[in-house]
Amino acid sequence: MNDIALLAEYGPDAPPAGAGVLAAARMDLVAGIEHPRKVRTIRRPAISLALAGGVAVAVAIGLVATTAPNAPPLRPPAAGRPTTGQAQPVGITLVAFDGPVFPLAFRPAPAGTQAPLFSGSFSNGKPDMLAANYPAKDYDKAATVAVTSTLPDWMRPGRHTTFDGKPAMLHTDDAVVQLSWQRKPGQWVTVTTFNGGASEAHTRQLAATVVDQPQQISIQLRLAPAGWVLESFRDHDITLKNPDSNDRAQRLQVQLLPEGLTRNLGRVVNMAPVRRVTVNGRPGQVARNNATWILEGTLPGGGAFRLWAPTTLTESQLIAISAQVTAN
Repeated sequence: MNDIALLAEYGPDAPPAGAGVLAAARMDLVAGIEHPRKVRTIRRPAISLALAGGVAVAVAIGLVATTAPNAPPLRPPAAGRPTTGQAQPVGITLVAFDGPVFPLAFRPAPAGTQAPLFSGSFSNGKPDMLAANYPAKDYDKAATVAVTSTLPDWMRPGRHTTFDGKPAMLHTDDAVVQLSWQRKPGQWVTVTTFNGGASEAHTRQLAATVVDQPQQISIQLRLAPAGWVLESFRDHDITLKNPDSNDRAQRLQVQLLPEGLTRNLGRVVNMAPVRRVTVNGRPGQVARNNATWILEGTLPGGGAFRLWAPTTLTESQLIAISAQVTAN
């Protein structure tokens, strides 16, 4: 979007924000308040300790029809049969959904690092950026591994080299070392090391440990509106959108709530009334305004989740989607 378009849409003379824009902003605000991310920025804007690049061929994502809201989520039935047992609005069908999977891992994990955190963003359902961040209490030991379909733009000022006998680019400065190489056709991998751990030798050693190992993020969505596509994910949330609508309220987002159901939910999200519901036999709560549903449910192993959805879905569909939310 150019500067003129930005001013037209968001400047002082722009039209008032509609219900959809306000609903989407509320989703982002509440997510940011409840799940703040400590991001330590480095000079290369496309890679940080919290976010790195992605690939268009690396995510296991699928939509096929399912037979019922409570069908087993991991192996969807054959396509062509919409969900049954729930009244559905014209044009909206719920289908089984395979959530995002990061395709690679360090094996073994870098010494001193913690469990990886994942992130990604998408355009028209195809990944733009994916990353696995391996954080560490000692920041010098942290590392990221990222995957892209082509050499990342941020690596093009780097130095041409090779790795594992394949074309590669190397970037170094006083805070970071990044090595990108074409691991296979259509897959470029970037390994990043930081601060005191940022040396070419160490980065190459870590790159040699990268293997194919699909890894799921902490929360998974197993049912979604047919045709909707991934917009983004982090380790604790997934966002889908309706690709046929420019209304920002036409998004569906599930968030992990480790502390359980939100107290005074109506006051937090400015929705009333809040009603009690049951999801998979466990307590939950639901509220709505003109544009957006919000439903919170509890998870079998503790904690809870929150689901945002547009009011073009029925409450029955909302509960059916919630019944298929899982967490690792």
